[in-house]
Amino acid sequence: MNQVIWMMILTILPISELRGGIPYGILAGGMHWLPVFVICVLANIAIGVVLYFALGFITIIATRISFINRFYQRYVTKSQNKIHKAVEKWGVLGLAIFIGIPLPMTGVYTGTIGAKLINMSFKRYLIAMSLGVLIAGIIVTIVVLTGAEAFRIFVK
Repeated sequence: MNQVIWMMILTILPISELRGGIPYGILAGGMHWLPVFVICVLANIAIGVVLYFALGFITIIATRISFINRFYQRYVTKSQNKIHKAVEKWGVLGLAIFIGIPLPMTGVYTGTIGAKLINMSFKRYLIAMSLGVLIAGIIVTIVVLTGAEAFRIFVK
């Protein structure tokens, strides 16, 4: 049970999201990939929903601190430009792809900020975010499983 808690903590952290939770659950936790995938995807979707509704309040409080405000303004501008171009071209699928590509500065947190900045409705956001989390979860799980299997040839 302790492994599941750590896996969920890694999944809800903005720095790692399920890109950290899935490898931890499979490799460090020794859990089967399917429950790891389901738990991490659901936890990542849940944090996305909470963040969507809490973002306004968080922004008001956090931007009262000057160094956070400066960072936020730079981060917001960069995120808004990236996401707006993708959403303009691809619609909901654009945000889903943005969230789903497991690279630094992509994921639910950045996607949520972008969705709020372009005033995306919750329904459209939920569809895009859920699809993006599924994409990321599938990619990360496949990479972890194939990487772990490739590594096993060196360990007897």
